Amino acid sequence: MKVVTYRVRLRQPLLVAGRTGDPNTVRSLDYLPGSTLRGALIGRYAQSQGQARRCDATDADFRRLFFTGAARFLNAYPEQDGKRSLPTPLSWRRPKDDANRIQDFALEPPPPQDMTQWQRVGAPFMLAADEEDGTEVMLLTPEREINLHTQRDRLAGRATEDAGDIFNYDCLAPEQQLIGAVLCEDGDSKTLAALLQGSHRLGRATNTYGAVEIDLLSTQALDDWRETSSAEPAQEDALAGDGDRLHLTLISDLLVRDTLGQARPDAQTLAATLGRFWGLDPPPRVEQAFLSTGLRTGFNRTWGLPLPQEPVLTMGSVVVLSFTGDQHPDEEGLRQLEWDGLGDWRAEGFGRLLSNWSGERAHWTRLEPRGAPALVPAITSAAGQRLAQRMANHLGERVLEGAILRSALGPTPRLALTPPPPVSQLARLRAVVQNALLQETPTLAVLTEYLSALAKPAEKHLQRTRIGQQPFDDWLRQIADLENQPDQALQMLGLNSTQLTGIGTVQPEWNAVRARRVLLQLVDAVLARASKAQRRESAP
Repeated sequence: MKVVTYRVRLRQPLLVAGRTGDPNTVRSLDYLPGSTLRGALIGRYAQSQGQARRCDATDADFRRLFFTGAARFLNAYPEQDGKRSLPTPLSWRRPKDDANRIQDFALEPPPPQDMTQWQRVGAPFMLAADEEDGTEVMLLTPEREINLHTQRDRLAGRATEDAGDIFNYDCLAPEQQLIGAVLCEDGDSKTLAALLQGSHRLGRATNTYGAVEIDLLSTQALDDWRETSSAEPAQEDALAGDGDRLHLTLISDLLVRDTLGQARPDAQTLAATLGRFWGLDPPPRVEQAFLSTGLRTGFNRTWGLPLPQEPVLTMGSVVVLSFTGDQHPDEEGLRQLEWDGLGDWRAEGFGRLLSNWSGERAHWTRLEPRGAPALVPAITSAAGQRLAQRMANHLGERVLEGAILRSALGPTPRLALTPPPPVSQLARLRAVVQNALLQETPTLAVLTEYLSALAKPAEKHLQRTRIGQQPFDDWLRQIADLENQPDQALQMLGLNSTQLTGIGTVQPEWNAVRARRVLLQLVDAVLARASKAQRRESAP
């Protein structure tokens, strides 16, 4: 067996439609399915044989290349650092307040007394460290774009009252790269490599969407290749004891059937199918399962009809199995599972699994993806620049407001006054701050002026009040010293300039004047919370 790996460069937006609930929206999948690529190669193969649209389905070479499963067209996933990413395991969780710390619940569930609020990671793809003891991982989300279209009457050539619906295509943005692979017989690798290389049009609406360029990366023996290089498959001696566990991660959708032939996307059916695959009796037991289900859909252009829908386990699902006594797969059986796949539609890339791919690594640290982002078209018109700047400023304001809320007004604020000064003093200082905010060009000097004019008793109140471990009056002077230091102002909010997201190449305006206004808003929020707490305590 050979493995032909290839890179797909998107020259136009790519629309490979999945299921969608909105009849006026077509949303593309986040990846290029193997079935789409196989269909394109069938068309190219037909042309190479001198047939305009279809091939002879009884031809042995044609069937071996595309239908018997001897050649398997794996999904193409986003590329990062020259490597193919993989679907993010559904067993991964992160704390709600820390996006950079990830824990694999399949390897290490949290203890019952753990009060951490966990949530799913969210990104559809990941690329883990190659080293066996490496714990860094990059989470990847493909760039997308939404294009609005108006239905036209075919005869009138324009929208009419009967044919004028508005619909949109939510597709993968151009100038991105994906990496996929084809598993095939040794004698078919050159044929398939020749069909792969070059320009193709994939997916829907191929007049204006779907132009891609495919380059070959390598052709190698299957024995030397694995869909991840981060760890070796589970070794036989690791499963020799009663109750030993095997972690299986789906890196493509999987369709398995029960003994009656019905598609059943559940962990018990998967375990029974694996038992038959390995010849185990009894089959493995399901210890844990992190599953997501979906439907296999598609369209057959030869029939002119949609394909029958069947329920599947979706990529990223994780199942933890245990074995009884000596009823466990050997090392060859584990490798055969990864090479052959499991279930139906394996020629289209379904049924790909990895065993113990992460070794014993239950904890991961998120890294930001490296390399250039997807190409963003420049906004050239003056009106477009003005509108983009307004939108970017609005997005930046939302980030800043969120930082103020978390710092001063959240359930456990970082900036809280303990003990708060008298309500009258809080009210006078708030009046000074709010008056400064009404000015077109606010200044932080009002804080210094207020502190210098304080009487001794009021000054002692502020010195006694703490914000964190710092006297409140010292903190106000520290704020006032940032009059012309916008970068330090962001640090005071716990932010940096990269977190102020913009629109395309247009970034939010951030200068000394905007920084002063935001710092005054932060002081006002701290005072507002303290005033509310004082009133609550004094209420009968």
